[in-house]
Amino acid sequence: MTGKYFFEENSQEISLVFSFANGKKLIYCDPRGFGVFHLQPLDNFYSSLPYLGIGPDLIQEEITPEYLFSRFQKLRIPIKASLLEQKIMSGIGNIYASEILFFCKISPLKPTNKITLEEIKQIILHSKRILQKSIDMHGTSVVDFVSPLHGKGSYQNELKVYMRENKPCYECQTPIIMEKINNRSSFFCPQCQKLEL
Repeated sequence: MTGKYFFEENSQEISLVFSFANGKKLIYCDPRGFGVFHLQPLDNFYSSLPYLGIGPDLIQEEITPEYLFSRFQKLRIPIKASLLEQKIMSGIGNIYASEILFFCKISPLKPTNKITLEEIKQIILHSKRILQKSIDMHGTSVVDFVSPLHGKGSYQNELKVYMRENKPCYECQTPIIMEKINNRSSFFCPQCQKLEL
């Protein structure tokens, strides 16, 4: 969550350096020490830990509404927490979960097993759109995120609810609220995203 890759030396604490035959280096900096590396063969790494059990990737793989519906029916936790569950589908982080739910007009507090098939279709649609746009804009630099070339992303300029507590909703002018869900900050509009059960 806090580690960074660079293609050149920097002032951050260096944890690992990958040296390539062409003389170039990829430097991994992880001051908080959360990163873990596994050396594995390329042909079967998906069937080994820690990859074993990770859900399909939203951008790289096909995820059907029926697949998500069957997985969501077993969960009573808030939908915001389920979107962050990488064993179901991978690729959604905390910032994007709040944004996806805003575009879907779904309360982050809605129990996952109450999400309809139509809502799941909207979640998949907006997830792919938001994640791809963020990739195209080199990520979201709201705190200290930078790319390996030290560039900042620009998707933070597109955020509708994340980090906008007490600011007016762009749709209805109701103040955005922040609530902790599973110890993660969740931002949403209580008017546009009414809790409907």
